[in-house]
Amino acid sequence: MKRGWIAGIALVVLVASAQAQIMGARVRTGYWFGNKFTGQSGKVKLEGPSLGLDIPVGLPIPLVNISFSPTIIWGGGLRQGNDSDGTIYKLMLTGRAHVPGQGFYGVFGVGYGGSSARGTTKFNTGAGFVTQFGIGWDVLKATPVVSPFVELGYSVGRNPYSGLSLEIGVRF
Repeated sequence: MKRGWIAGIALVVLVASAQAQIMGARVRTGYWFGNKFTGQSGKVKLEGPSLGLDIPVGLPIPLVNISFSPTIIWGGGLRQGNDSDGTIYKLMLTGRAHVPGQGFYGVFGVGYGGSSARGTTKFNTGAGFVTQFGIGWDVLKATPVVSPFVELGYSVGRNPYSGLSLEIGVRF
């Protein structure tokens, strides 16, 4: 099951990355601050880097961009020693509602998350429903090649899918 999630996410990200410039995709990287929860090995807090992709779906809604947004989060990925280690996978449908002419936008997403514990960390790795709320800012007006952005979001779902994220990225 765990390998299936990893292989599925990897395949989606690789195929989507190859098509990114053609499709107007956004590549996101950031940091995830997960909520604390109790697992079989005690208190667990998954915190670490994230990597995601926003692939436009193309629904015709004025001032709103809808994307398929796969994301992988490496909890404990930047720490060594006695910390919580686990990987979170999220498959989201994300909408970004833009404020005309300002570069600011609101973010709302719904989707499904899966996870796997690593090392000595033990917690319930069942999959579950996830929602996300946030705000974003297109740092520069669209340029011919890339357009950088910053997003601050909060995900809500069963453990371990709840937490705060800060992401920076570029739109191709």
